[in-house]
Amino acid sequence: MEPPPRIPEGQRFSRVFEGQGEPIDHIPVSHALLARVESAGTGADHPLPSVSARPAERQDEPGSNHAPVFARLAY
Repeated sequence: MEPPPRIPEGQRFSRVFEGQGEPIDHIPVSHALLARVESAGTGADHPLPSVSARPAERQDEPGSNHAPVFARLAY
């Protein structure tokens, strides 16, 4: 999967799975709306807990393992 080009390089993931960042959350937009996007990001500028294929390993960790995905639009 290609990284989202409008998101800053250090934020191009919305989840961490077994130590690897993954861009799994998306915002679907039309071509007309895409032309109005001023900026986009994931809020992943802080460490996210790493998800494992073994859920018991994360059982007592606080917080969400997903970062919010956002886009700022011009009016």
